Formats: sequence, structure tokens, C-alpha cells
Amino acid sequence: AAGTATRGPDGAEAWPGWEDVAVPPARLGPYLRDFRALLADHGLHGTPYGHFGEGCVHARIDFDLLSAPGIAVFRRFSEELAHLVVAHGGSLSGEHGDGQARAELLPAMYGPELTGLFAQVKAVWDPDDLLNPGILVRPAKLDENLRFAVLPREPVDVAFGYPQDGGDFSAAVRRCVGVAKCREPGGTHGTSVMCPSFRATGAEEHSTRGRARLLHEMLAGEVVTGG
Repeated sequence: AAGTATRGPDGAEAWPGWEDVAVPPARLGPYLRDFRALLADHGLHGTPYGHFGEGCVHARIDFDLLSAPGIAVFRRFSEELAHLVVAHGGSLSGEHGDGQARAELLPAMYGPELTGLFAQVKAVWDPDDLLNPGILVRPAKLDENLRFAVLPREPVDVAFGYPQDGGDFSAAVRRCVGVAKCREPGGTHGTSVMCPSFRATGAEEHSTRGRARLLHEMLAGEVVTGG
């Protein structure tokens, strides 16, 4: 579902960020109605899926994470949705953890006193802030360190046309969302891995995801600096 929901019928890109909300199952219907209303208020669209029996809702939303106005909408929506989840007695992270995406918003769920206690505990056990810095305690802002911020905004000179991505090589690189079906060894029809090289080596660098990540790093120029 995650891979399918990442592209809308019109080709629009959709992203995680509110991938993991959980509410009491009895509140799922009211929450989903409020969730859809909040999406509409911000001009956003999303495809919810996930473990509805447990009240856990995954969603990919068509945030514009490439422009300053779009990122501002992402922030406002995130702040409002955090309070909405709490109002329904839910958790910002039902299955996969808070990470950087939601850590800044945890005071909305736990309150400032308890989050302050989290910081005190971390200071005792990790005084040099070596373990997961910028996550949960003294968190990075939710709109910092976004994956696409480092990608070039100008067209990249390439030999292929990429017609399904409007000729935009960066958009083509963004097609990989990290689900890693490309390296799944089995499946309904036997071996489902698409890369012969990965089937031979089993090395991440030879998987489709690994190559997409390498292309991302080449465009970013932070780790791979030779173009």
C-alpha cells in the first residue's frame, strides 16, 4: 500500500510524515472524518490505509516538500493534526516510533512537564548527547533536514528523457520510497527480486533501492561529491 499510495492517479507525489497515528478503535470513524476535514482545510489529499482494526492509520499525503510555502503548509497541518489526535485520545506514533517527524510535537501529547522529565532522564544517562541527538529530547524541528532540501532545483542534464517525470531527473529519483519490495527474496510467484545483480550478491548497493539512494546522494553532493 505504501508504494501504491505514493503516486496519485494524476501523478501527484505523496509522502509519509503522518504515517503512524493510532486512536482507540471506537474513535476511528470520528477521527477519520476529522482527518479528512483537516486535509481539505489545507488543500491536501491523502490515502489512508493500515491497521484499522487496531485504530492505527497509515497515510501518504500530497505535501509539497519542495517549496517554502508547501513546507509551511506541512508544518501547520502537522501541528493541527497532533492536537486532533490527542483530542481523540490517540497516539502520534502507533507502530513505528516518533523519530524526527513527530518528536517536536510530543509536548502536545505528554505535556511540557513530562517531556521535561524525559530530558532530565536523558541528561543522566547520556550527558554528552551521543545517542540519537535531535530526536525526542531537544528535537530537531519537524520541517528541518527534509530529504529533498538538498536536491537541485534546476534541471539536471541527462541523456534519457524521463517522460513520466516531466523530464525531471530529481523527480525520477524520488520514485523510490524505500519500501524495498525490490529486494524481497520470495513472494506469491517465487523469486520476486527485479535486479539480477542483487539476486547474485544480496548486497544492498546492488538493489534497486540502493541504486536510487546512490543517485540521490550524487544529486545531493554531500556524501558523493564527484558529481
